[in-house]
Amino acid sequence: MQAYENLKKSLSVSLEQKKNEIIQNLTKQHDEILSKRKRELEELGRKVLKELS
Repeated sequence: MQAYENLKKSLSVSLEQKKNEIIQNLTKQHDEILSKRKRELEELGRKVLKELS
């Protein structure tokens, strides 16, 4: 029974680590997308201002 409990604990820790890794990767991708959109909007804003002036 102890082996079962140890395996269960080990799997739980592994799942928690994998979950945290996935969250970190998704957060990084989200930040990259937001940065790209911000740059694109700033560039578009500059083009619009240039056209208006």
